[in-house]
Amino acid sequence: MVKKNRLIEMKTIAIIDNSYGVTGAFKAALSYGLSLSGSFRFIYIIPKGSSTGKQLKKHNFKYHELYFVELGKDIGKILTYLPALVFNSIAIVRIIREESVGLVHSNDLYNMSAVCASYFSRTPLVTHARLIPSSMPNLLIRIWLLAHKWVANNLICVSKAVYSQISLQQKVLIYDFLTDLGNPRSKDKNSRHVKFVFVGNYTKGKGQDLAIKAFGKAHKEIPSMTIEFYGSTFKIKKNEHYKESLQNMVSELKLEGKISFHTYLQNVQSVLETADVSLNFSESESFSFTCLEAIFAGVPLIATRCGGPEEMIEHGVSGLLVGKKNIDEMSKAMIFLAESPGRRKEMSEKALDLAKTRFDKNKSLELLKNIYQDILV
Repeated sequence: MVKKNRLIEMKTIAIIDNSYGVTGAFKAALSYGLSLSGSFRFIYIIPKGSSTGKQLKKHNFKYHELYFVELGKDIGKILTYLPALVFNSIAIVRIIREESVGLVHSNDLYNMSAVCASYFSRTPLVTHARLIPSSMPNLLIRIWLLAHKWVANNLICVSKAVYSQISLQQKVLIYDFLTDLGNPRSKDKNSRHVKFVFVGNYTKGKGQDLAIKAFGKAHKEIPSMTIEFYGSTFKIKKNEHYKESLQNMVSELKLEGKISFHTYLQNVQSVLETADVSLNFSESESFSFTCLEAIFAGVPLIATRCGGPEEMIEHGVSGLLVGKKNIDEMSKAMIFLAESPGRRKEMSEKALDLAKTRFDKNKSLELLKNIYQDILV
């Protein structure tokens, strides 16, 4: 009875997340609810048909589904964006009233439904900035930031790369974190049979195509190496076409048997436990959950200088950084780590030491909890 009364007294926070599948952004949003459920009541608002609903249901979180439409170049999206924005804003206002929501937490900068609903319902708004402003069209960024300048109480930047490009006074830097760190394994194989793992959803710009091309060059030097890709297409046609193009590229390079494609796994740790090196060749990453997961799993990392990963890796010391779209650098880095088991072990250990300090769960949770409390009290 006491527990029930305590839940009734808790302030309700509605987290709005646009992910159609399990992404780093969703993992972060879920971690807030899991970690702070003793202090606040969390509900979630997600896209209709998103597979994230299964995860929320698994952890007994209440959630509402809406037909979110992201603005894009496709004429269909352009025509439906504004009507969807109006409909979703009204729906969120209704949810705020029905659930007695005291704070709206939007999980990315571009969700204008959250901004509109917060404004018209006079409900405080906290927004996570999970994109690097310079990677987006300037007009859109200016509109999004201006809207948040007027409405948002706080704008949480997930990395210095994001923080440095936002001029709003209410910005604050809070790194994402992992709730289940697992046990980093020590894997120091002296064999040249090296397995690379690339965890990332199949969307253009993530860099799987670059990894295949770089692997093709490296494979000529070390024929025994392999690479495995893990990710989801979210059943979106353009993503499925992209994955098909990757598979065709493998066939053209005659690398069948050396390169394999797999669906996304909930237990990423089980994949990383068998890997020698993890790859991330994205064009833009505001943070990168996959990089952090690899580091905490004790897997050395090769990543592009694309934002967030640069704050996780000290080049040549705790991992390797390569230029965006620079296939030669990627290939050389893959060969170097494939031939250097001792350096792989050394880099992974130093990366883990850095991550434990910089991406400390308790530190980030304290900062986030303070923001919630300052607004809700």
